[in-house]
Amino acid sequence: MTRTVEAIGAARVVPVVRTTEAGLALPAARALIAGGASALEVALTCPDGFEVVAALAGEVPVGAASVTSVEILEEAVRRGAAFTVSPHSDPALLECARKLGTLHIPGAATPTEAFEAVRAGAELVKIFPARELGGPAYLRALLAPLPGMRLVPAGGVSPDEVSPYLAAGAFAVAPGSELVRREWLRDGAWGKLQRAMEDLLARLKG
Repeated sequence: MTRTVEAIGAARVVPVVRTTEAGLALPAARALIAGGASALEVALTCPDGFEVVAALAGEVPVGAASVTSVEILEEAVRRGAAFTVSPHSDPALLECARKLGTLHIPGAATPTEAFEAVRAGAELVKIFPARELGGPAYLRALLAPLPGMRLVPAGGVSPDEVSPYLAAGAFAVAPGSELVRREWLRDGAWGKLQRAMEDLLARLKG
């Protein structure tokens, strides 16, 4: 678990792949990896989400996102997920992940929810939906009374906002459809997706 946390922190950018059509998530994920992504999430709302997680296991730390039950979490880990992510906080998911020796990242929107998630054992907490909550300014305000909390904003995060989120104190940032654009998925524009990932990482280095 510690190694996975460290990998996410080192990655800084953990893209989320989400699609409603089978057959698109895997090439999208491979384009992101080719562009330099060293960790990513695959939403299990994808029709072939479990299969994509299994296909990517071992290449980079791949997380299974949109986990909403213990049964789904167990299956994701069985398929090779290095970590799991949920949009909400459920102590049962954290307990299940602890027993399996894996990392689960619960979702939170408020200081109380984030604090309770950490008290329940969360190493990292997903702040969702980050854009609607107020963006980097909200994250900075959240961390002011809760210094040291390792937060991962997600939901409406654009590539241009990744750096401001990191500057506000984010442990890592999880951009979704603003990076993995629906039209690129639809058109199979994997080269564009790879270049977008490369450009984003280059900007962070600069």
